[in-house]
Amino acid sequence: VLTAGLWRLFGDHIAYNESIQIFEQLILSGINHFDLGNNYGRRPGSAEFNFGRALGPIMHLRDELIISSKAGYEMMPGPNGSGSSLKHLKSQIEASLNRINIKYLDIFYTHRFDPSCDLEVLANNLGYLYDKGYFLYVGISSYPPEALLKLIKLLNQRKIPIAALQYNISLLSLSNYNVCKECYLEWGISTISFSPLNQGILTDSYFLSTKDNKSRSKENRSTIHDKNKSLESGLKYLYEIAKSSSISIEMLAMSWLLSQDFICSLAY
Repeated sequence: VLTAGLWRLFGDHIAYNESIQIFEQLILSGINHFDLGNNYGRRPGSAEFNFGRALGPIMHLRDELIISSKAGYEMMPGPNGSGSSLKHLKSQIEASLNRINIKYLDIFYTHRFDPSCDLEVLANNLGYLYDKGYFLYVGISSYPPEALLKLIKLLNQRKIPIAALQYNISLLSLSNYNVCKECYLEWGISTISFSPLNQGILTDSYFLSTKDNKSRSKENRSTIHDKNKSLESGLKYLYEIAKSSSISIEMLAMSWLLSQDFICSLAY
């Protein structure tokens, strides 16, 4: 039901002892899905490397864990540093496996649409990596609708199993809602919603202005909504609903998402 997104939890930008304490609590709480990306962490790749360090002592639990990673965004300079070419995808999934120190990924996401790579070529590239045993299932993240639907058909033709889509869906971000639901109704492909709390806005602490200074909602460079009268009015409406039900705004937001039949997990 819950997926631990490791973009900020692991990496050289955060003290390793802090990461390991949170990781241990996640394991003890029953979380078994850990979502990474080849460029996660600062410096890029450090999230996978430090996650691999944390995984070492409990490697006997590997078969009980779902470990996913991605490639497609910029990882290094040059023409092979990003995109959907076989050169990039092969080098990056091999580097991810080495950093995490595992033999395969449960899910390997094509992280974004690459207009310079024909979708048939991409499907062939993913088929090559799947046949090599680098991953068990493919995932698709944040593709525009037309490209998403075409890629799904191409992967199905090649019998490459699709585990999930990954899209930004929340009570404040519904632009991807319909296309993800369409994929579920047409092919039974579920969606993992990332930023289910809209990077900290859909929380009591944001509404009550008690948010910690380390919150992403306090960052100058962030992708969250700008504070305005429309947002404040909507949050007040949600707060009243949550209060009448004796739950927090965050619980209301997550419960609503999980009540949607096409959403299988929330990556937070």
